[in-house]
Amino acid sequence: MNAKIYAEELLLLMTYAFDLLAMPTFRKWDRSYEGWLFSNGLLQRLHYLQKQKLLEGERARMERVFRVTKAGRQYALGGRDPEEYWRREWNGKWWQIVFDLPTSEHKTRSTLIRWLRQNGFGYLQDSVWIGVRPVSDLAQAVKRAREDAAMFTVLECRCAAGFSNEALVRGAWQFDAIREEYRKYQEFARSTAKRLRKERLHPAELFAPLRNARERWLTAFDLDPLLPEELWPKGYIGREAWQARGELLREAAKQAMGEKVQKAS
Repeated sequence: MNAKIYAEELLLLMTYAFDLLAMPTFRKWDRSYEGWLFSNGLLQRLHYLQKQKLLEGERARMERVFRVTKAGRQYALGGRDPEEYWRREWNGKWWQIVFDLPTSEHKTRSTLIRWLRQNGFGYLQDSVWIGVRPVSDLAQAVKRAREDAAMFTVLECRCAAGFSNEALVRGAWQFDAIREEYRKYQEFARSTAKRLRKERLHPAELFAPLRNARERWLTAFDLDPLLPEELWPKGYIGREAWQARGELLREAAKQAMGEKVQKAS
């Protein structure tokens, strides 16, 4: 049996049970859930998450207790905490990456572009990218090219008079596509949360929409540079989609922990 199947959804439930119970601990589930999960390899999945350092385990009062680690919580968020990104202050300066790598540096170019995408940079042209995050850890990614300014240059700059940050945002990122993906996710999340409030689902029915929701969320989330709020383009709905995600996962966690959730003493 593949230990990864359901493991990520299980981590999501545990993370949001933390918000409900005030402690990121997996102890007891409703019997029907507990029985189904154990019969479907719960411990194998918990140990898989522990091996990935997304959970940590210990014994307490003759029972095994698993807690979500900081890395596990970050993973459950999608690798980035959007609220942290949205709230951060911006000094009005852009980080501009300009490169012209020769064919022989194909590997360096691929590494660089992967790094830029992972760190929320957008491209104005194939070899001109901009972002708002400092690039202190970029040097390692392009260590073979960083000493040659003709191949690779990093600039810290502002828009010149007569030009706007809004135009840069529109040009560097595909916010129409981002909005559409968030809209589709939001619609799915809200309808699923509504269903969970009305129905008591069997675990087999609960995990399927959670996996679907996670895949839909990452489709939108991975496109989003998570710019500071002052740079949001008109019509940006990232925060609304994020709130819909939280609503869905809290409803799912309530189902997993039992219909009535009690605060931990």
